[in-house]
Amino acid sequence: MINRILLLTVVLFSATSFSQILSFDEVKFELGDIDDLSPISREVHYKNTGDKELSIERIKTSCGCTTSKLEKKVLLPNESGMLTVTFDPAGKKGKQIKNITFISNDINDKNKIISFTANIIPVINLAPKRIEFELDQSGKSYEKNEEMFVIENLGKDPIVIKSITGNSENFIVKDPKITTVEVGGKLNISVSIKPGFIPDKYTSTNIKVNVKIGEQSATRSVRVVARPLLVSQK
Repeated sequence: MINRILLLTVVLFSATSFSQILSFDEVKFELGDIDDLSPISREVHYKNTGDKELSIERIKTSCGCTTSKLEKKVLLPNESGMLTVTFDPAGKKGKQIKNITFISNDINDKNKIISFTANIIPVINLAPKRIEFELDQSGKSYEKNEEMFVIENLGKDPIVIKSITGNSENFIVKDPKITTVEVGGKLNISVSIKPGFIPDKYTSTNIKVNVKIGEQSATRSVRVVARPLLVSQK
């Protein structure tokens, strides 16, 4: 009986003393209130608090708006590393919660998650963010061949429009006569279908609005779509 107890003690001691454990200075952090103009970065420190070599296979982010650069993938006991997390708030607003998953040979949890929150206060808003042109029942003309989207200034400085461009000749953007949107102001932008264009397949483009706000530059886009009759009726 005593031998069995001693054996169990040795097994438990081995399991707890010789292991690799991934630890963090903090598993949750806040970026606070930020605008939607520039990416923001944060350093996250991690450490192997076990007694065996820790190997980080890879990391995953909860969406494409976070990018991470891993300083070290293999850590000896008590060795530390740093992760740089970059979050791009462009086109987002309100509270955001993002996760980063570490996939490693951690003895306790092979998928450890850290998370951060940010409250995005937008400076520039485009609405709507998607425009669709639909053919009427004849299939030879559009229900509306011109649509509008709005550039809205929600910030504290004027928005100077540098350019508004698309990459398809089938969608025409009317050049606005006004190139500055004052604080609290709005500017309507006209988008129309090229005369005579009738799509035989799904056709789309991004209308890019390039602006300058103070010393910062930003680009926002509106998706524009034209559908053939059979697709639009589905």
